[in-house]
Amino acid sequence: MPVSKDRFVNPYAFVPLPQRVVRCDAPGHVSAPGDGRLTGRLTVEWTLETPMLLPAKAKEEGWLRPDGSVRVPGSAMKGSIRSLHETLFNGCLRVFDSDFLPGYRMPATSDADAVGGPGNAEGAWGLGVVTRSRDGVPLEIARCEKVEWVEARSLLQAYRSAHIKGLPRTGDVVGISGNQTWSNLRSAVEVRQVSGVSKLRRIKGIRIGRDDVAETPASGSVLLITSTSVRKETREDGSPADCFWATGRLAAGDPVDVSAEAAQAFKAACAGSRDRQELHQKEQKGKAPANWRGQSCYEAVTWPNRVGPRVGERALATGFLHPGDVVWISLDEDATRVTGIRLSKIWRQSGTGAAGERVPVETLPCWSVDTSAKRPRGRCAPGGLCLSCVVFGSADTSSEIEGEGRQDAYAGHVRFGAARSRGPVTVEAVSLAPLGSPRMGAGVFYLKDGGKSSVKGDVTSQWGSDVDTPDGRELRGRKFYWHVNPARQAEFWTGELNRKEKVLPRYEARPKHAERLTRSAELVPAGTVLTQEITFEGLDKVSLQSLLVAVDPGRLLKAPRGSGVMFATHLGGGKPFGLGAASVRLTCTAWEAESRYQVDLKMAELDSEDITSECYRALDSRAGSLRHIQSVARLLDLDGLGQWRNHVTYPPGATWDEIDLPDKRGYIPFDESYRFFGEANGQRLADHNRRWCPLPDVTKDNSDGAMDLPIIRKKGRS
Repeated sequence: MPVSKDRFVNPYAFVPLPQRVVRCDAPGHVSAPGDGRLTGRLTVEWTLETPMLLPAKAKEEGWLRPDGSVRVPGSAMKGSIRSLHETLFNGCLRVFDSDFLPGYRMPATSDADAVGGPGNAEGAWGLGVVTRSRDGVPLEIARCEKVEWVEARSLLQAYRSAHIKGLPRTGDVVGISGNQTWSNLRSAVEVRQVSGVSKLRRIKGIRIGRDDVAETPASGSVLLITSTSVRKETREDGSPADCFWATGRLAAGDPVDVSAEAAQAFKAACAGSRDRQELHQKEQKGKAPANWRGQSCYEAVTWPNRVGPRVGERALATGFLHPGDVVWISLDEDATRVTGIRLSKIWRQSGTGAAGERVPVETLPCWSVDTSAKRPRGRCAPGGLCLSCVVFGSADTSSEIEGEGRQDAYAGHVRFGAARSRGPVTVEAVSLAPLGSPRMGAGVFYLKDGGKSSVKGDVTSQWGSDVDTPDGRELRGRKFYWHVNPARQAEFWTGELNRKEKVLPRYEARPKHAERLTRSAELVPAGTVLTQEITFEGLDKVSLQSLLVAVDPGRLLKAPRGSGVMFATHLGGGKPFGLGAASVRLTCTAWEAESRYQVDLKMAELDSEDITSECYRALDSRAGSLRHIQSVARLLDLDGLGQWRNHVTYPPGATWDEIDLPDKRGYIPFDESYRFFGEANGQRLADHNRRWCPLPDVTKDNSDGAMDLPIIRKKGRS
């Protein structure tokens, strides 16, 4: 297909996971005479092909030295090199959250309208107050009686009339007076005009042992303030709409235990929330609220949203709950156990089928060479280490081997020095465009394509979709980002569109990007050379060759791509923007480990450049079939996308003609990726599915696959 302004290429793609991971006994760290194990060093030169993004605290963390030189810590270099080694040589998923579950916004047509009190039927929802928690995990919740809804602006006025300082806040306990009416819309009582409030109290928590416990008042109504961002601001007749908060009357009786499943599902649902994304962004800038994991944090809300005055303060969706926090809860049939938790009536729900259930069991992390030990959850069966764990080391930090007081670990054979510039470097200051958290819950990209759902209302893209049955769709694999030169891409579109004002590189923030999601950043310029020393001890020849390939992948990948191709590895941050592409040159000095203390060292004979067929067969035998090197070769190729090199971006909300152009609101539709994920999720409607645009495979039929996807601007069928 010829290139088109109506199509784009996603910044990342996936290399499939192996179905089998070859493991062997750990070789140990003491060499025996004649075993051929090698010791030595690699001297590596990294040349930046695109600018490298420094971390937010580059000076404090030692990346930017007082003399102006750049120093990339060895630990950061090790992470990049090990990740590539695991992909090429069928390593285990060493860093992997097997319990991960995504959260999704609930549709307004869900069961959220079922509201009850403490005696509600199973599945109905009522208000509750957290009374006991441990490390932010709710353990007990006190149920509230009758739910009432109060109008936000009149409640604020009542606060003012009662001389109550501050805004109404989630967790406030008050007495509310005003005319009550029944609302068929909410299936609950409404107080449309609050005439007065009294006895303001806020529930406090005290520490008892390891738990935080609430001191709850005996009476009053507790407030739950929520976000107004998705509320309709006008009625069908065009008149201004009201905004209501839920209140629950505190009830006598013992609190209810929270099931572990409910607590875990709540945490998972919060993981993908905008609040969490913004908190992580602020952490990078050093501006996050102090101890936001250990205490409730609040944010003012306005009505109407954005343009109206502040009318209350809501609790942020951090994923942690503390005494005094107010939530919606559902109970089991006996009303003795909390089975569901939400922060609002229509909120978020957790997907099903955790990450560890969506990968081949062979790929779960290596954890022990002791076959008699009890296997921790989320780990592979015992029986040795994969090649990556042998070379780089293995450590199980899950602390799930109970009662033994030990950590299961194997020290690696490689040590990484820092990569340093040869002298001072002039860095470029930029305002960095938002870098969102990975959207693993977007199954349209992250899960293998299982077709579209035929069940009405089912969203194909979500984990737990009907398409998951009988067996859950597997994760696509390990993520890699395409190499794209962001400056050249911007120059291309400036010329292609005949723009007088230059198109900005994708890493630069646009005027309408939310300030809280951007940050000041520094870039190390392209052309900078970083020098590094990597030492190794006690590696056999196959293991050493695998290390050389992980540092300089061209040794192995030239065959599938051709001799004229340049390969690069990503260093630093900003990979989605094409930042940090680095080509490499290395020299290796190695000697037999048994002769290291002798005057005449026995130097090892190693192929200095490309991998020979004999070496390839040895690697293939030790690591298992190297079946995905074509995909890796294309992804590491500096021009792996060919004619589509300038079309790389997160899913745009407008065609390339409109890049950087604001609409009447002042916002840039091109940057609105949510349009794609909302319209290309395969959801089954009454008589058709929404569009379904899964991420293409990197290679297909032993050749490069077409990676372009359609730009979706309006709702449509497929």
